[in-house]
Amino acid sequence: MKYKQMKLEGITPNGVTLASSLKACGSIGASQKGKEIHDHIEQRGWFKSDQIVGNALIDMYVKCGLLAKAQEVFNELLNRNAVTWGLLISAYAHYGYCDSAVTYFQQMELEGSFSLDSISYVHVLKACGSIGAFDKGIEIHEKIKIRWDLHEKHGLIGNALVDMYAKCGQPTKAQEAFDQLLNRDVVSWTALMAGYAQVGRDRIVLDSYERMIGEGINPDVVTFTVLLNACSDAGLLDEGKIYFETMIRTYDIIPTQEHCACMVDLFSRAGQFDKALVVIERMPRFDHVPTWATLLGACKKWGYLKLGELAFEHLVQLDGNNAAGYVSMSNIYAAASATEGTYV
Repeated sequence: MKYKQMKLEGITPNGVTLASSLKACGSIGASQKGKEIHDHIEQRGWFKSDQIVGNALIDMYVKCGLLAKAQEVFNELLNRNAVTWGLLISAYAHYGYCDSAVTYFQQMELEGSFSLDSISYVHVLKACGSIGAFDKGIEIHEKIKIRWDLHEKHGLIGNALVDMYAKCGQPTKAQEAFDQLLNRDVVSWTALMAGYAQVGRDRIVLDSYERMIGEGINPDVVTFTVLLNACSDAGLLDEGKIYFETMIRTYDIIPTQEHCACMVDLFSRAGQFDKALVVIERMPRFDHVPTWATLLGACKKWGYLKLGELAFEHLVQLDGNNAAGYVSMSNIYAAASATEGTYV
């Protein structure tokens, strides 16, 4: 690293050199070396007033997954700009601390007039969707409309708006945002489908899929997760089987745990336990709690005591505190005792 060589030669690095060195540390996750550079900067009292160095420190700690350290640097900075705020807001959203992302966005608005870049807006919209902050999402949408022509040059923001409205349970607003997009991709379509699925409009989900295919856009692994969940919720066994086979044979997508869980649910609800077990045997792992819980619930409905015991055994091994599992198994035993000879 040039920074190390400069130190050996007794040359004092400037702010640009330090920022570049910190960027390199963040890129490779070298948090220890980044902390050493941070200590060097602290000794000289540079970063509190130097936005470039301060922002580089925040970015380095964020990329190394050290949000607490990034927050410490942010708190000590005397001068913050749009980049500073954007780094922190995006970091909290990326790591799933969506309440904090929205809180800091609101604090930024109170402290001054900053214009975030498009990626930062994508992250704060993601955060709004994750916590259902619909009103804040609308406010942010209005701010974005003033600044950019979203649908021509900022497709990422357009997709983020569709996703935000969908996750907030507002499929009509998601559809409006979607309809304004000039270029729709698989992300746009899948976000829209997920919004309709969330409110139980499963037929619109399936229709949207057909429209997407009609526009020549190939589905991805997330698209099929939405589709199969919609089929599972609506009990659409035949459609689910078609999508599952299409996913594998047409698009060469390897089924995930969630895809398989949907098929286990569909087959189990229809009493086709032999097919449900085949799906389970083909799953990449057997440690998916929802799959065993689904199978256990179906065993009660259809009177399968032995298979219920097998599902229960796997369930408690994975989650010994699963209260619903114990209740289901207790109900199966009670029903078996009351109707002796009908349970298998």
